[in-house]
Amino acid sequence: PGEGYLEAAKKELQEELGLSGIELVELGKRYEDYREEGEWIRRFSVTHLAVSDSDIQIEPNEVTAVRWVSIPELGEWVESSPEELTRGLKAVFAKHLAPMMVNQ
Repeated sequence: PGEGYLEAAKKELQEELGLSGIELVELGKRYEDYREEGEWIRRFSVTHLAVSDSDIQIEPNEVTAVRWVSIPELGEWVESSPEELTRGLKAVFAKHLAPMMVNQ
């Protein structure tokens, strides 16, 4: 409580992936409404871009898996196997990352 999106993102990077001191650039804010187990949920999120070549150390109680992919590789994954990706990741890709591919 009381922490901003940027502070929360930096804290989560440290806790879940062992990454610190990384510059985060805000790409945008979004929310979505959806039903889960019969209840309506409104989920707010902020997308940040981070670039790092640091080794990650996942927190197994927080993270199931990590996979580094390029933006074009992620686009192929979204197209070929969307069921493997979270709703949030697909939305972030469509809004923020897919347009980057067009501009390349």
